[in-house]
Amino acid sequence: MQGKNHVALALAVPLAGAMLVGIDLLPATAAAWGGLIIGSLAPDVDGEGSVCYLGNFLPRHITPKPVVTILNGIGKTISGVVRDIFGHRKALHWPLWGFMLVLAGGNFQLDWLAWLGVGYVLHIAGDSLTKSGVPLLGPVLAVDISFTPMVTGKWLESAFGYALWCFVAWRLAIEVLPRSVWLGELYRFGGSIL
Repeated sequence: MQGKNHVALALAVPLAGAMLVGIDLLPATAAAWGGLIIGSLAPDVDGEGSVCYLGNFLPRHITPKPVVTILNGIGKTISGVVRDIFGHRKALHWPLWGFMLVLAGGNFQLDWLAWLGVGYVLHIAGDSLTKSGVPLLGPVLAVDISFTPMVTGKWLESAFGYALWCFVAWRLAIEVLPRSVWLGELYRFGGSIL
């Protein structure tokens, strides 16, 4: 599954849960939302174009090309080392790591860490929806498990991602943003600066 669709899935699942159970199910802080998004991308640190490629996150029209090249070169080195050690979609795609992050976040009362773990687990759930699958039972059983014939980057994943993003936009606009405490604080902070 592509990174943008991992982020959409990680946002859509808590938003759907909040719709069914209540708004208290959502991340309470901006750091927790950030943890959720970063966690949804973290298992692909071993892949091409992963979160390590920091140059890809900079504005293209104002960032000097050498800066992008250097940052992406560093990212490629990091991804290559991680891939050589762990392989692609191997040990880093065990849901165990995400569950451990959730437990650690709960034990140490670090909301952002718990949500990082939730994002991590949702990333792996998303990859289990692709044809190549993931080792959901690792480290006990290293068999890749897949639940659908969806191929990464093909039309079915694009349609799935589009539907997820539409749902996320709808839920954020209707339910979350009007009631967001931290967004209101951010708005008031910006107003006080101006």
